[in-house]
Amino acid sequence: MRTENDSSKRDGNLNDLEHHVKLLEKGLFQLARSLRKIRAGDESMPTYATGAGFWELVLLKHGQSMRSSEIAASLAIDISTVSRQIKQLEHVGLVQREPDSNDARAALISLTPRGEEIVKQLLSKREDKVRQALEGWTVKDRECLVRLLDKLVLGLNACDDTPS
Repeated sequence: MRTENDSSKRDGNLNDLEHHVKLLEKGLFQLARSLRKIRAGDESMPTYATGAGFWELVLLKHGQSMRSSEIAASLAIDISTVSRQIKQLEHVGLVQREPDSNDARAALISLTPRGEEIVKQLLSKREDKVRQALEGWTVKDRECLVRLLDKLVLGLNACDDTPS
């Protein structure tokens, strides 16, 4: 038999969950915004290399040449978005297209030497910024953050119907 007290506890937990979801969403937005401010080299670095095109660059750094469709699938974004971003990155010399020897209709995208250097700089600057932010934290707090972020990612992936 449920009591009114049980119901209010359950409602309180739901309200707490909704509150925490909103706080987490705000925190994730602020985190993303802080990381997007990082630039490589001088301030003339195109913003799409640190914004929309950043993840394409990182993905290409960690892999071999890829088709636009593979990039879109890996990043869970629309192929038209990838095509537009790749075109911008190609225009400034960060990526290049080469014919796919397995399919004459397709092109393989890869980083140029300049693209490799820019990605290296961007990742290094991001790591430096995170390192500076965590300097005053205890080892226990840093380990807790990593553990909880891993747990959140696993939970999000379990709720999602797209591949991670």
